[in-house]
Amino acid sequence: GGSIPRDGDQECVHKDTLVCSVFGNSPGFQVKEHPGKGGNFTQCFVAELAKSKGMETATLSSVTSRVGKALQKKSNCEQTCWMDGDTQCHNVVFMPNVQK
Repeated sequence: GGSIPRDGDQECVHKDTLVCSVFGNSPGFQVKEHPGKGGNFTQCFVAELAKSKGMETATLSSVTSRVGKALQKKSNCEQTCWMDGDTQCHNVVFMPNVQK
């Protein structure tokens, strides 16, 4: 696997070979948090993960795409969602071992 030292600290090393992050919100846009639910991005992300449970075709890319559409709708097009990282992650089935 890959190895990425952080801030020169050799004891804190990321050893995974695939790294990918999903982001939501727009630069300079301050989100409103909903008590117990989080912001719009969190709500949309959690809802789409729940919908993906048990779907053997739910790739990280497809989940992120659905989150983006839901987030745009929920925020009146003021927020968006994007994914950054290893492109090999895009087509990885997000929850391949979920028991039915």
